Amino acid sequence: MHQQETYIKQHAFQFALIAGSLLLAALAGCGGSGGGGGTPAPVASTLPFPLLSAYQSLIASGVTNTFTVSGTCSGSGSTVTTALPSTSTPGSATTTQIMALSGGNCIPSSVQTSSASYDNNYSLLGTGGVNNSVGTFNPVSALPSTPVHVGDIGILGTETFSTGSTSPTASGTLYQSYIIEADTATTAIVNIISTTYNAANKLTLTEQDRYRIAATGALTPVSTDLQYAYTSANHLLLTYTPTAVTSSPTFDLQGAYQALVQNGMSFNYFTVSGSCNATAEITTTPATTTPVAFASVSAVSAVTTLAMTSISGAGCTTFPPTQTSTSYYGSSSYAPAGMSSANSYGEYNPPLPAIPTPVTVGSTGILGTENLYTDSGKATASGTLVLSYAVEPETSTTALVDFISKTYSTSGTLTLTEQDLYRISNTGTVPASVLTPLSMDLQYTSPYILHLLLTY
Repeated sequence: MHQQETYIKQHAFQFALIAGSLLLAALAGCGGSGGGGGTPAPVASTLPFPLLSAYQSLIASGVTNTFTVSGTCSGSGSTVTTALPSTSTPGSATTTQIMALSGGNCIPSSVQTSSASYDNNYSLLGTGGVNNSVGTFNPVSALPSTPVHVGDIGILGTETFSTGSTSPTASGTLYQSYIIEADTATTAIVNIISTTYNAANKLTLTEQDRYRIAATGALTPVSTDLQYAYTSANHLLLTYTPTAVTSSPTFDLQGAYQALVQNGMSFNYFTVSGSCNATAEITTTPATTTPVAFASVSAVSAVTTLAMTSISGAGCTTFPPTQTSTSYYGSSSYAPAGMSSANSYGEYNPPLPAIPTPVTVGSTGILGTENLYTDSGKATASGTLVLSYAVEPETSTTALVDFISKTYSTSGTLTLTEQDLYRISNTGTVPASVLTPLSMDLQYTSPYILHLLLTY
């Protein structure tokens, strides 16, 4: 993967949370050109457009979109951006993008995530993504506070990227601007332009994210245009179509989750990518049938063993090649109760997190909070874990279930974001729905920066 082609997954600038600029390109330097097509002549509206409030509403509520890809590679995909928490300042949102591509040198399929942090004015503070890269805006990237008109242009901000944990190394810069373009008598096109340069100040990518804005304040993504430079001439155009979630089937998530816990699972020789590369195998035993006392509840347990081999990459030595942990579940509900390992112990606050059912695409929620300690004696607290979930679109008969765990230190610093992605389908008997594990995405942010993707 060329270095410049990783930034699009990292900067996740203000609108990229909606545009889904997590593109896992891996595009070797072959030429390409974007698509086009005839459209009606644009009309320069004279109306004012409330860009800032439209943008704030969009990122606050989260969004789901599907898209097609044309140009050097062709394909399709979807992006899901979580809602910005209304109770935290600053807040952060996470985007998950699923891609299926063909042609050129694109990776055939991928699942990628990126995150962005905002202050209480919804100005962008910084971003995090893959390949050990963290971006920071200084000053913050802020949209104009007054309504915009066709013809308006402006500079939004400059984001600097760095890699590494103990000794961060500058890896590039992104410059972001905007222009309001003509569309119809009652709408306009907001074009967010981002130019990315590597550490040697060579232009590597020009990205244009276009949105249609109405005078009423409705803001919808139209396209993302990616023109690579320097060591690659690739050109991709992502064209968006909003995804309706009202026609999705319902799924028995609780029943499927309970069956997975009861039956256990095993994956041999799956891949680990990102900051480290490895092959691995994971085994989770079926849950025990005889309840034991755990914390203040009656619980059953299951043991998970993760073994990694052929490990390579900076920072990987921090992970032991074999790790074992025991998970506990309520004996009647199979709700998560806590965990125990060699260096960590956790208990969920009562009542235990209830796995919801039924669910449909668009269902989201916080499941519970786990208190973490260094051992089962609970003499030393080590932080908290907040577990949530989101049901994301995939096909007309399946959906993706994303269990999101955010771990915080005792001082409240986010140290790890884990996303466990499953496919859910109505192909079972009892229960009717079945969960199939797809991947585990681990984004470490403190005290070191590391990103691992386990693909089953």
